[in-house]
Amino acid sequence: MLSLLLPLLKMEFDFMFHTTPPTPTKPKKVIYLVASVILGSLLGFILYDLVQILHIYLLLKFNLSLTAYQDKPLWPFLHDIFFVLGAVGGFFLGKFWWQKVYIEQVWWRKGGNLK
Repeated sequence: MLSLLLPLLKMEFDFMFHTTPPTPTKPKKVIYLVASVILGSLLGFILYDLVQILHIYLLLKFNLSLTAYQDKPLWPFLHDIFFVLGAVGGFFLGKFWWQKVYIEQVWWRKGGNLK
């Protein structure tokens, strides 16, 4: 039984660890950039929430009153600013890492074939 599984496991590990460099294609690039924009915007939301938590904490610590803007303790446009900055930052990070991973293949040259 084990002798049947070993070739399958070797095939799976070879596929998983890219024994050959990946080829860049247009759909891969689009998916890569969209995923990095989504990740960047989510990180922007998290950063906005952390700033909001810090703001509420400082208000409570110094016993100040909270002024709510449309049920938000911070100005509403800050939410949009963090979202846009996260999305733009994610796009540029996606372009940077696409260049490094798929075009220049820096990880391939430094790591050999990762075996």
